[in-house]
Amino acid sequence: MLENALISRQISEKAGFYEETAEGFPLEPKPSAELLNMISIGEKMVKQRRYEDAECVKCKVDTIKKKMQVEWEKKKKEKTEILAANFLARQRVELDSLRLRINCGIDAQKKLRNKELEK
Repeated sequence: MLENALISRQISEKAGFYEETAEGFPLEPKPSAELLNMISIGEKMVKQRRYEDAECVKCKVDTIKKKMQVEWEKKKKEKTEILAANFLARQRVELDSLRLRINCGIDAQKKLRNKELEK
């Protein structure tokens, strides 16, 4: 009974954990100094009406953004997997300790009954 209650609570906690983890990360990575510099250069070129150069810089900016997004997604996935593994390990330890306490209680009751029956 206690074990089933713990398991059902852990299932609901697991669902909440995955939702919190997904919400905990920003949607886009923080732009690097290099990316911000390239964007600034592109804007200055547009103001100077150097549109061909600005287009080239924009292509570089897009390439850097894509590269950063891929790296960020990879790091996000790794971090999520680590957090999930730690969370599941904590739940496993909690369940194992409950089972151990239940078994110890059952053993203590058996010993007590045997002593009472011997008397």
